[in-house]
Amino acid sequence: MNMNTQHNPKQYARRKMALSIARSLLSFAALAAAVITPLSRIIEGFARSVFTNDYGAFLLFAVILAVGIDILTLPFSYASGYALEHKYQMSNQSFGGWVGEKLKGLALAAVIGLPLLALMFWLLRVFQDIWWLPAGIALFLFSIVLARLAPTLIFPLFYKFVPIENEEITRRITKICEAGGMKVQGIFRFNMSKNTKKANAAFTGIGKSKRIIIGDTLWIRLRRMRLTPCLHMRWGILRRSTSGG
Repeated sequence: MNMNTQHNPKQYARRKMALSIARSLLSFAALAAAVITPLSRIIEGFARSVFTNDYGAFLLFAVILAVGIDILTLPFSYASGYALEHKYQMSNQSFGGWVGEKLKGLALAAVIGLPLLALMFWLLRVFQDIWWLPAGIALFLFSIVLARLAPTLIFPLFYKFVPIENEEITRRITKICEAGGMKVQGIFRFNMSKNTKKANAAFTGIGKSKRIIIGDTLWIRLRRMRLTPCLHMRWGILRRSTSGG
């Protein structure tokens, strides 16, 4: 591999962004085409031939449309999520692993998204012209519940989390958080290296699920003396993003 290609983060970021934009534009174009052309009527007719119930027909319509768009944009997903990552030696995933993760993500999206779509459809039928008001409230409450449950129920579907047992590092990180007015319920390391060589750490969760998660790639690379400056930087980014500064 060409060393300029391997160690060119700006080029990698530009290509990653270009593929993401291209995928989004293609998705938008596909949705627009479905609305403008008879395609949406064809899908609706098929959905109603399967389900006489309005909710069942609506959800099947949404699934067909979503799957169709996902298939249409699959080349961009592959290029961005697998080919580009391997080209720049960022990935540890096999092709089978990438497919498995994608299918797992689609299944999770269906489990979460379909009930939410059904709720939105019900609100639209019941509240009609002001459906957007209860829908906004419902989405706000849903986002809170999701933020509360994600670290304990959703993230473990993709990664294995283990508490960091080094008491000194745990104490130092906890002290940084307390100095910034944030209390965390735990500090965990997760097997990020199963998919990528990238290093990362994050604050996640709310309430009793609020925690710090550190990728094992970062944990291995950083020496103890450099770990707390990294958390200081992450904390500064978090403070700026929440304060709007």
